[in-house]
Amino acid sequence: MRRQLINRRRLITGLAAGAAVGPSFGLSQLSLAARQTPGASTEPESLFEVAVPRDWQPAADAQGAFYRIVLEPSQSLTYLPGPYCGCSGETIKEGFVAERVMSGNYTVQLDRPFIVRRNGGEDEEIEAGTAVQLIEGDVAIYPDALAFGNLSNSGSETITLFGASVTSLEIEEGIFTPPLPGEMSSRLSVAVWDAWQSLGDGDIIATLTQRTLSPGEVLDPYDIAGLESIHVLSGELHSSVIHPGESRPTAEPRYIGPGGTVGFRQQTPGTRRVLANPFEAPAVLLTLTFSRAG
Repeated sequence: MRRQLINRRRLITGLAAGAAVGPSFGLSQLSLAARQTPGASTEPESLFEVAVPRDWQPAADAQGAFYRIVLEPSQSLTYLPGPYCGCSGETIKEGFVAERVMSGNYTVQLDRPFIVRRNGGEDEEIEAGTAVQLIEGDVAIYPDALAFGNLSNSGSETITLFGASVTSLEIEEGIFTPPLPGEMSSRLSVAVWDAWQSLGDGDIIATLTQRTLSPGEVLDPYDIAGLESIHVLSGELHSSVIHPGESRPTAEPRYIGPGGTVGFRQQTPGTRRVLANPFEAPAVLLTLTFSRAG
């Protein structure tokens, strides 16, 4: 496994659900040119970008997911919970996971090797059985999600992780996932099999970014590359799509409130998205994209 991690170093290319019902505004407002507002962050911040080679993905049918993990002080886990829904009878599945630590001190010790990227630095290959502490800004990359050990909150602050997973759809006898306390794990969006198939059978890129839309800010329409999911950390926004051959949205914009998520959806090539914040407070959002490599 260590040899595989070393061989795949070059393939790691960067810093590794429903919406609430709310107010709407006319389509004419989405035709406004994007404008810079004082304090606006129109360029997204990269939280991680990881190439997922085909041999890190399940051999059989798979799906991708965007999730959040919250660990309170003294809470711990024995497996990677992000890829799972917490459903009764769910078993541990093969696959890949990448997570960004947003807050807290996270201690990880697993029976499989994994990779740590410390706040934008070089990749560090962690041997099986080695305990490491991760802090805000660190990224953990797990090429083998069939890992067990101890994942714990080693500090006094709540740990929040956001992650991407690619896991098998095969239902077989195996080790059942232990129950999770409370709202520890939350699957924000799942790219189900038919949408996942649109990426093809090869290497993919998982990219997580964060950006802030200031009050009144409207982004220029942009192409939706691959499969995209948007989660609103705070504030409110509107999302619309422009279909190929059209110059503006043909439907009213969708309102996304605090904690809401725009789910993964297979789009016709050439479809563009418009994001707008017509509200009085900034909107902070995370975007996870799965796209083809190369």
